[in-house]
Order: sequence, then C-alpha cells, then structure tokens
Amino acid sequence: MSYLTEASELTKQRLDIIQELQELRGSEMICYVTGDRPTNANIPGMSSQVSQDHLRFVYDHLDRLGEVDHLDLFIYTRGGDADVPWPMVNFIREFATKFSVLVPYHCHSAGTLICLGADEILMGTGGTLSSVDPTTANQFNPRDPLNPAVPLGISVEDVTAYLTLAREAAKISEQDHIIEVFNELAKQVHPLALGNVYRQHTRIRMLATNLLKIHMRGEKNEAKVTQIVEIMTEKLYTHTHFINRREARKVIGLNVRDPERKVEKLMWGLFQNYAADMQLYEPFDLNMFVGDETYKEGVAKGAFIESIEMMDVWGSVFAVSKNKAVPPNLPVPISPERIQALQGLPFKIDVNILKMGWERALREKQT
Repeated sequence: MSYLTEASELTKQRLDIIQELQELRGSEMICYVTGDRPTNANIPGMSSQVSQDHLRFVYDHLDRLGEVDHLDLFIYTRGGDADVPWPMVNFIREFATKFSVLVPYHCHSAGTLICLGADEILMGTGGTLSSVDPTTANQFNPRDPLNPAVPLGISVEDVTAYLTLAREAAKISEQDHIIEVFNELAKQVHPLALGNVYRQHTRIRMLATNLLKIHMRGEKNEAKVTQIVEIMTEKLYTHTHFINRREARKVIGLNVRDPERKVEKLMWGLFQNYAADMQLYEPFDLNMFVGDETYKEGVAKGAFIESIEMMDVWGSVFAVSKNKAVPPNLPVPISPERIQALQGLPFKIDVNILKMGWERALREKQT
C-alpha cells in the first residue's frame, strides 16, 4: 500500500493550483519542497535538505515534460548540499529556454544558489533568500564536546572575519603579529580543517559566479556579477540574515520581480498546501503523539518533487511503542503483562521505521 503518495483532498487542491499557475504564467512547473518540521525525536523522513539524491528525480520530471519554452521552479527549502545547485540549474537549462524561480517563503543557502542560476526570481511578499557562505565539516574539525563523535561545523566567513578583526578592529598590521594571530587560530583548529575552509571559500565564490554568468553574460555584467557574489558570500555577515525582495533587487542587484497579485496569492496558497501536507506548522512531540496508547503508527513526509503528471515524495512510515521499563534488579522473572500492570514504573518509548524512501505517483495530464 502507498502511504506517502495516496490521493487526498490536499493533493487534488494542489494540482488545481499548479494548473492555474501554469496557465497564468504560460509555463510548465516543477515544485521542489524540502521539509523542516520541528521535532523532539530523531525520526528519518520528517525533514530534509537539498540533497544530491534529489537530482535524479528532478531530471525525471524534466524528461517527462520534455523541452519547454518556459519552466518555473517553485521552491521552498532551508538549504542543504552546495554541490546540488550547479547540476540542477544545468539540467533545467537543457530542457527550458527560459528558467524562473518562484519563492513564496524561505529559499535559503543552497536554495538561494539555485535562484542565482535563474533568469528571474519571483518573490512573494514573504519570500526570503539568504547568504550563501557555507559551513564546512570534515574529519579534522574540532569535536562537539557534547557528542565527540560528531565534528563541529566551521563557518567559512567566521574564519575570515577573525583575521579581518585582527587587521581592522585590533589594528594589527605587522607581518610577524599577523602570523601570531594565525598561529593562535591554528592551535584551536587543525591546519587541514583551515585548508578545507579556504577551499570551500574559493569554491562557493566560483560557484555563485558561474551560476550568475549563465544569464548575465558579457563584459558589461562582470562588475555586477562580482558585486553580487561579494555581497552574497561576505557582506551580509550572518547566515541567518533573511533577504527580502526589496533588498534582493535594490541592494544586491538580483533580477527579482514582484509577481502579479493573483500569482502571488496562488504561490502562497500552494506553499500553505505543502505545509499542511507535511505538517510544517505542527511540531512533532513523541510523548504527545503516542499519548496513552502502547502502539501507534505515523507517516512523515520530508520532501516533494512534483509536476502535473508526476509526484515524488520522500518520507517514512514509523511505529512508536510505549512500554514500562523493566526494572534492572528484579529478584524473579516476570512476564511482560505483569510488568505493564505494575505501578510507578517509568515508560520507555521506542521508534521503529517500518518503511522509508521515495514513492512515486504517475497521473494523467490535466486538460
């Protein structure tokens, strides 16, 4: 049985919105939504990020649509793998003469990089982009003191800001003193981790430049491309600064347009539909989910890639079991039934994944 792609009223409403947007825009549309549902439990499938395994599904949708004059990518994401935007944009441009991105709400980090490769960005009133400065993590990074098995991420711009602080705020200019500042940093962070930071710093600037140059060709645009890249990678100073459409257009210089009022309402309605289907506004609490029951199954939807003729959904079917914990020092064996009847014992909650992965639904093209 299909749990993730079974038809629902939300699915039917969503198809109507996509169809109406396509007619108003004179385009074909692919929707790319990655979930960020808040949760206090580690349940695979409940949220997702831009990921390399998404590329083949986007390609399948493009291949099914065929070559088109105009493709709209409707996108909601909080970011992910910075290696994905370049191949995704190039996939799209193999099939579409004109490429637009529709941003109803958040489109951050790797999502913003995808936007840089589009001919135009339609941002709703609540649409936001972000800086594209990456956070790196490899085996040489410092360890999380609360979980030593996990390396701490290092913000590329934090490293460059430290050195800038020494030169500009502390007025350290002599070469020997600058070397001392760098050596102090190298005591805290492995030199190979710092080398990785520099490599990622160079890579993200090159990637942003190449994406912009796809549609901003020619010598007259070189200075503008350089300016945009510097702002997006260095001049916003924090990865949590949300860029609204006025700032994106007037301060940064991106080709951002305000959608027509009807189009904007449909964009927001489409996002709200996905948010309801993925329960993005409903934080998942493990104890509240299972309640007084001893066993309960649930469905988590973490990513959608959807067009009129096809829908791919990534998520999981999970089961939560709630049983009283077995006391460690019982003098005699005791049956599970008897344990459940005992008063005052703490409960133990276990989560089992029954099914996880992608599900696909094919359907007739609407006319």
